Formats: sequence, structure tokens, C-alpha cells
Amino acid sequence: MIDVSTIKEARWAPDITDPFGKIVTGIDEINQMIDLVLFTPVGAVPGNPEKGSKIDEMLDLPVMEVVPLVVKEIWRTVPKWIPEIELQQVQTKIVGAELIVSIIWKHKGEKTTNTKELSFAKSA
Repeated sequence: MIDVSTIKEARWAPDITDPFGKIVTGIDEINQMIDLVLFTPVGAVPGNPEKGSKIDEMLDLPVMEVVPLVVKEIWRTVPKWIPEIELQQVQTKIVGAELIVSIIWKHKGEKTTNTKELSFAKSA
């Protein structure tokens, strides 16, 4: 269980990969938010059915179609649900049946960029 009295950061979240009470802050928290927004299908959040992305609906499309659609969906979704960051660039590559996406972002008002890499599995 998380003892909130020990948390020194103003922004934090429970680590969704750790059932034992670990928290994430800073860059790790933003990267976790990116994961949550992009891997959550639109309509899956009961109190906020618009939250999420439509990437899961796109993955079975032909490669020439899926890449620009996924990039466009990232540019639409991330700024909408994580307004404290600015996207700088979205890079993609196909490796076998995987779509690898690198999202380069920075906190608004800062110069340092961060990279979040995601992998989306395409059907064979």
C-alpha cells in the first residue's frame, strides 16, 4: 500500500506495473500517462468514454495505411489528454509484425526532450 505521507513530489501516480505500492513521478509518470492514453480504447473508461485512442482499431490495416493513421492519432490524442507536455516528433518503424513508435516530447516551457517508445503488435 502507498503511504502518501512519504511522497515528496507534487505530481505522482501509482505505478500500474507494480501491485506492491510503488509510485511514479516526473518523466516516468508522463510516460505512464502516454501508455494509458494510447493503449486504452475509446469508450473503455466508464466515467469518461471519450478518453483513450483508436489505435487498436487501426492495427489490422495494411502497413501503408496504418502508419500515417497511428501517427495522426498520437498527435490528436496525447495533447488532448496530457496537456502539460508538447509533442516534438513521432517516429515509426515496422519490425516484423510490430509497429514501433518513438514519441519525442517535452514539458511545456522546458527545453529538454524525452523519448517514449511503444510497440503495437499487428496481426500476422
